[in-house]
Amino acid sequence: MGIDPECQPGFRPGHGGDCIDVDECQEYGAGLCGAQRCENIPGSYRCVPECQPGFRPGHGGDCVDVDECSNGTLCGPHATCHNLPGSFQCACDPRY
Repeated sequence: MGIDPECQPGFRPGHGGDCIDVDECQEYGAGLCGAQRCENIPGSYRCVPECQPGFRPGHGGDCVDVDECSNGTLCGPHATCHNLPGSFQCACDPRY
């Protein structure tokens, strides 16, 4: 039997003598972050807001708008896409 390695906080000894990440989200469940979504990161976790449709989690932890028009394929060849907060709108070209 080998000696367990000394692991940093957020890690535990694994089978190969390595330290492995503790998935706090899985171990402690949904209550860890309340109404937010738990995201495991190496050695710890973070709480990320559940964003409404049309928004995604940003780097600062808040929800940011998804620009649905950025790929230019949503409205078709005879319309212009206009990004709106959480959505988009297609405006038909004249005579269409």
